[in-house]
Amino acid sequence: MHTADTSAPSPGRFFIPKFPAAFVGFTLLSAVVWTGVASGNPLGGVLALVFKLVTSAWMPLLYLIACMGVGVAILRRLAPTVASRAVAVCVGLAAMLTLTHLLGWAGLLGGAKGSFVAWVPVLAGAALAWKPASRWWEEAKTAPSPSRWWFVVAPAFGLMLAAACSTPGWLWSSEFGGFDALSYHLQLPQEWIAAGRITPVRHNVYSFLPSYVEAAFLHCSMLSFPPLEGTETNWSFGLLAREGQGLIAAQLLHAFIAMLAAIAVGRAASGVVDRILLAGGLRSDNPRLAASVAGAIAAGLSAWTPWSVVVGSLAYNEMVVLLMAAGIMIALTVESTPMTRWLLVAVLVGAACGAKLTAILFLGVPAAVALIAVTPRREMVKPAIVATVVGALMLAPWMARNALDTGNPVFPFAAGVFKSASGGTGHWTPDQVERFSSSHRFDGSLTDRLRFSVLATPDPGNPQNTVHRGLMHPQWGWIFAMFALAIFGLLPRWNAMSRFGRASVLLLVGAVLIQFCLWLFATHIQSRFLLPLLPCVAAVIAVCVGLVDAHNLRSGAVVVLVGTQAFTMYNVLAKEHSTGKGGAIPLGAIPAGATSFTGEMYARGTPVVEAMLSPEQWLNVSLRGGTRILLVGDSAPLYYRHPLSYSTTWDENPLARILTETKGDPDATSAAVRKEGYEFVLVNVAELTRYERSGFLDPRLSVVSLKPWMEQSVAAAHVWDGGARLLLRPLLVEERDAIRARQREAPQPPAPAGGPTPPPG
Repeated sequence: MHTADTSAPSPGRFFIPKFPAAFVGFTLLSAVVWTGVASGNPLGGVLALVFKLVTSAWMPLLYLIACMGVGVAILRRLAPTVASRAVAVCVGLAAMLTLTHLLGWAGLLGGAKGSFVAWVPVLAGAALAWKPASRWWEEAKTAPSPSRWWFVVAPAFGLMLAAACSTPGWLWSSEFGGFDALSYHLQLPQEWIAAGRITPVRHNVYSFLPSYVEAAFLHCSMLSFPPLEGTETNWSFGLLAREGQGLIAAQLLHAFIAMLAAIAVGRAASGVVDRILLAGGLRSDNPRLAASVAGAIAAGLSAWTPWSVVVGSLAYNEMVVLLMAAGIMIALTVESTPMTRWLLVAVLVGAACGAKLTAILFLGVPAAVALIAVTPRREMVKPAIVATVVGALMLAPWMARNALDTGNPVFPFAAGVFKSASGGTGHWTPDQVERFSSSHRFDGSLTDRLRFSVLATPDPGNPQNTVHRGLMHPQWGWIFAMFALAIFGLLPRWNAMSRFGRASVLLLVGAVLIQFCLWLFATHIQSRFLLPLLPCVAAVIAVCVGLVDAHNLRSGAVVVLVGTQAFTMYNVLAKEHSTGKGGAIPLGAIPAGATSFTGEMYARGTPVVEAMLSPEQWLNVSLRGGTRILLVGDSAPLYYRHPLSYSTTWDENPLARILTETKGDPDATSAAVRKEGYEFVLVNVAELTRYERSGFLDPRLSVVSLKPWMEQSVAAAHVWDGGARLLLRPLLVEERDAIRARQREAPQPPAPAGGPTPPPG
């Protein structure tokens, strides 16, 4: 039963009519404020922020505008009864990601023609978006504005923008400076630009994943016509060109998708509350306002939860999964035929899997359960068959290229099904398969799993540290405690709720439980892998608050719930001051461009203390161009300018292969390394040790195995961090003997009085 007329908004309860323009302005202002407050150089940081947004944001914005146009065009034909803008954006992004991957795989986004081809779908999509965008803008001017509480989301969006304008490698400490981005999310597009096409590479197993989002990073970068190769006078090409314009564009694309995901989660929660209240049975002072406030809470919790800001501001792929999850929630609640509903969900799940393959579990399974629950049995068979085919077609390009390269369409998975002659799969050996599999599963008991999900445990890579691997990770804030309280808060209103309301709550809670169980039993129990739970968790909390029959209580809930997550995010940001790179001030790296990381600025004459140079900077500045380097232990080579070889810990490193061929003989190993053209070998001893403790390391590359070679047949050219990283020059026998002869002939320094005799050499 409703107690208020909702035909017109109350001036005291709604914000100004031009909500989109005001919201965008507040978001940009928030980005400026965050940068000024959390930067060591406020003026320089703000100017750099504005410059990076102006020069880099237009690429991802154009890409997403094209997605909207494509999505509207597809929905008009595929599901004309579905008028959701959020679903249109999701469908359009799904189509564009698939198209981008196909263009890149065909080599059409590579070479001199790549930039021209990249513009074709973007311009076509933008043209399709013009009319619907104009119509939506006009509607926004006259339609009742959302609750003013939606503006609590804007500062979180501003923080995402500011953090996304920080050159990769600086933020965040929980992600080791965005290590995954440096090792494959950004590294692979850079290699594909050099190769001229999207293709698997055997030194980086992550290139065998679907990589639809990484393809989008490549696509956005190609819109700016970047140089496609480096020269002696221009170190930076591809994503690194123009001070890393492509790197920032990639991070901004993911940040914009994170914002869309938060808004879509809010729209989904708002729609659920609106339908529950309109169905009757529950009192509300203003149903429309209650639904809007619920949406603001869901969006605010999604945006302010620290994991969202941390992951959303990096060039990762998780936020596509969250956006598709929100789209699925909306598709399941809007009025449509079973065929339309199944088809939409199949497209969105397929796109989520193309972004991150684990979505087949975290989205595919709960979505299938929900579809089965809401579809009459007599109408289920045909939609289910069509949806299965469509979902498979979304991943067909990825499976085809993997099958052509390795004989295994889902490599590196399903090794038992697609075994090679050696007993491995594809080009991998059984040992590689086992190391990869064991590192991506958890072998503990049920008690261990449950304990690790809530308690801090020793970090396998560093036993001296303890970390929260599950629900209690600091970057979750209090979201799961809020979720538990929301369930209890819904119980008193359970009987008064409509059938739709009870079904919606059951499906949302059930989805969370299914996802948690899948995380518990089908993953290696890492906290970030819980991110797909966030949309449903935030929606349940929002529904609980939205059904409260008092606007003041709902407003108080916004302040408490969203404010708690915002305060947690502030603490995470403040922590970067003590744990970030070099103990730096958060967002202090915004003025720094890619040349700060590559060292090019120092080659141009900028004064620097040599001891402060990172390995990338020192090698780039000190070694002549064209020097070939082999990385051992390091798998994040994004900022190196020299031709080099590297491998992930799962792939076979050239040094491991050479050690096998030479049976570990030190002199033969150095001779073989030199014969293959490597003048230097950079060994990350600390990383090898960490991998060995975690059980990830190829035993041939353990420090013990490398010790004879490093002691007898190499010369140390440079040392970092007290021996944590060593730049070694492999020596031929005659070179080694000549060095030893000079050492014997050189006069030894006198020993200090009463002190020990210094060791020779």
